[in-house]
Amino acid sequence: MPKKIPVLCLFLLSGTFFAQYTGAQEKHALVIGNGAYSNLSRLSNPVNDADDMGLALEQLGFTVDKVLNGSLEQMEKAVTRLRDNLKKSGDSYGFFFYAGQFK
Repeated sequence: MPKKIPVLCLFLLSGTFFAQYTGAQEKHALVIGNGAYSNLSRLSNPVNDADDMGLALEQLGFTVDKVLNGSLEQMEKAVTRLRDNLKKSGDSYGFFFYAGQFK
């Protein structure tokens, strides 16, 4: 299966380009990687993908909030934190990344 990282990197670079021309000063990201499920086999890639994405976003100047193998409550709190960070300034934008299983 081909890796999707080049597409994601292109998207991130276009986001950086967008930020430079819109004057956005703050960049916030929420990265979630869930691979430990009680009713499914453990998935190794989601956590690895989230770690890689978090690192790439930090290198692009994002403040990254990362949740690995989080509960529903932990993920909901993280989404609320992202929303609150974005509301603090009209000069910010956000990025959301999720790797894991959808039911």
